[in-house]
Amino acid sequence: GLKGLSAIQFSTSIDLVSQKKKKEGKITIIRPLLNVPRKEILAYLRKNKMPFRIDKTNLRTAFVRNKIRHRLLRQLEKEYNPKIQEALYRLSQSAANDYDFINKYSSAWLKMNKTLTISKLIKLHPAIQREVIRLSIEKYIPSLQEIELGHVDEILKVIKSKKGKQQAIKFKKLKIRRKGDKLIMSKT
Repeated sequence: GLKGLSAIQFSTSIDLVSQKKKKEGKITIIRPLLNVPRKEILAYLRKNKMPFRIDKTNLRTAFVRNKIRHRLLRQLEKEYNPKIQEALYRLSQSAANDYDFINKYSSAWLKMNKTLTISKLIKLHPAIQREVIRLSIEKYIPSLQEIELGHVDEILKVIKSKKGKQQAIKFKKLKIRRKGDKLIMSKT
């Protein structure tokens, strides 16, 4: 989704999660050299005779992200758009801005609506619906990397199902069910 398309940002707040899966606070990671091309950084280090290390796993094309970086992007630059890296960077920044808005709007909606009332939820734009659900799940599963778009889409199907139909979804240690006009989430 948009969050993944946003790529790595200049600063990121990360929840610290204990071994018992409880939030223990936050740390902020700042990446001041994120928009400086790698070639420029390496040239500076060599010119100033500064030691550096290269993570050799970043060179192996066994990983999809590296295959994209080393093969696909180079082919796209050569054959289609010599400025593909810049275009993708602009796309990631645009996605980050859009996601930031959706996230803030959804967070505000959740603060005003303490329960997930289906009749209110279905009136929201689909992008807001997804983020409201994702943020609601985050209360039970701190590491949202385990939540995929498919999970959220399954929950949206439950929301859009007929009122009388009792449906439930279980994943990880979370049960999500529809009860009348409410969407109920509980730990299993």
